[in-house]
Amino acid sequence: METIEWTPTPEWLAIQEIEDKIRDFINHPRRQKPLLRDKPKWHILTSGLDVLGDTQLAIAAYLSAKPTKDAGTCYLLMYGVLQVLFVQQDAARNIAKGKHSVNPSGG
Repeated sequence: METIEWTPTPEWLAIQEIEDKIRDFINHPRRQKPLLRDKPKWHILTSGLDVLGDTQLAIAAYLSAKPTKDAGTCYLLMYGVLQVLFVQQDAARNIAKGKHSVNPSGG
């Protein structure tokens, strides 16, 4: 069996960059303090960001998996990546609808 070489696509890297930018933005002391006043929203936001990063790792593992002819392994890989995409979409939706109001000017 041949080994598949996988390189991150611009889209894949964009998700990582967006996650990093959001983390940098919300962890600035002037922005973090007001966000921490509402712990449930803070936890939803940060957990969602964690899930985005974790699911990106899972997708990368799927894309770099060695080919197999074993039906069970194929099903596991396919259903696994589909579930990961669903979880990632759910995390992004929760981050977006969290209505985390932070003044970009730092207030």
